[in-house]
Order: sequence, then C-alpha cells, then structure tokens
Amino acid sequence: MKFFASLLLIITITEAAPSRSSQYDARPGGNMPCYLGCWTPCERIQCLNGGYCIQPASQTSLAYCHCPSQFTGYRCEQAAAVVVDPCSNYQCNHGTCNKDRSNQPYCSCYEGYGGSRCETQIDPCARTSCNYGRCEVVRSRPVCRCYQGYTGQECLTTIDACARVSCNYGTCINEGSSYRCECHRGYEGSACDRQIDPCASFVCYNGGVCHTQANSQPVCQCALGYRGANCYEAD
Repeated sequence: MKFFASLLLIITITEAAPSRSSQYDARPGGNMPCYLGCWTPCERIQCLNGGYCIQPASQTSLAYCHCPSQFTGYRCEQAAAVVVDPCSNYQCNHGTCNKDRSNQPYCSCYEGYGGSRCETQIDPCARTSCNYGRCEVVRSRPVCRCYQGYTGQECLTTIDACARVSCNYGTCINEGSSYRCECHRGYEGSACDRQIDPCASFVCYNGGVCHTQANSQPVCQCALGYRGANCYEAD
C-alpha cells in the first residue's frame, strides 16, 4: 500500500512539471509554450549571396529575403539583369553624352569642337571669310583684321580717304587707307592750295622784270638796250 502511494506521487509531479524540451514561441506576440520543433519564419529561409531575412512586425508567419542590388529571387539565388547606361562607356572627349529616342548614345560637343566623339578642335577662322584681310581668333571667336584701305566686318568695304579731304587745285588719289593730292599746273602743297610763282625760278638779266602771262608762263620785260627771253642779249 505504501509502495503504491509513492508511485502515484511521482507520476503526479511528473505530469505537473513542464517538459524540459519545451520552449516559448519566439514569433512576434508569441507567448504560448510549445514543444520541440517550434520555429520562426526566418529560421526556415536561407538567403544566399549576401541577402538577409526580414520578418515584418505585423506578420507572424511571413518572411522574405532582402537581396543585394545585383541579385534577385526568393532566396537571392538569381543574378539580376544588369541595366547598362549607353553613355557609361561612350567617350565624348570635349562634350557630353546624350541618348536619343531609341536609347542610342551620341555626343553634344562643346563650342569649338566637332566630330562624332568631339575629338576635333574646330578652327574658328575655317568658316570665316575676311576677303581683304586676315582672320585672328580672339577669345575663341574669329575676328577680321583688314588690310590697308579696307574696312567692315568681312573687310569688303573700300575706305575712300578722299571723301574726307579737299585737294583744291588738284586731284585726290586714294592710296590704301591714305591719299595724296596731285596738283594742277601752277599749284603746289599737300592740298594743292598754294599757287606757284612762275617768276620765282625765272631770271631776267640786265634789269629785266619778270611777268606772268595768262597761261601762267613767265616772260621777261627787258630794260632798254637788251633783248632775249632772259634779257641777256644786248641790242
């Protein structure tokens, strides 16, 4: 009888005590004891290639793999499709790469450069005509330096220097950007404004007197007893 009572006590204590193999539910909000084999969703997912498991706080049985950008799939097991920028390996030396409607790359060149890859430096003077002058590059832009006697943006206008001067008793002749006055007979000076005295270089000897005729020619009026063009001969 005593033996039976002891056996009953052992059985009662054993049934009342929790199993050593049991554990509490680790899922969010889980507080119920469970027996061996209890698991969380992330324990059943093996994320590959550097991915890691995420279990949303609002879900007790949902989990998924968060993959690196170069992998995809349920467990990050697939290589993601690589989207290549057409401009990534398209070199535009002196310009920028753009894409057309069909996603094909092309170069937009900086000022002063050309070519499919903007590899050629364009001479600004190559497309500039300076006609009667020469082209110079000033601050990356072409400028015409005109030869003497010409002016204008493309050196096409003849400079009329005579339009600004008067040659009085003479004719103006353009000489490049300058001029000269060609005097009529009997006049001298840079502006042909000074009358030449014909008698200044005409000598009348033996008391003769020089006079200027109507045709501007000098003539000697000889003294009594002398004759000749210069009054050199005696009567």
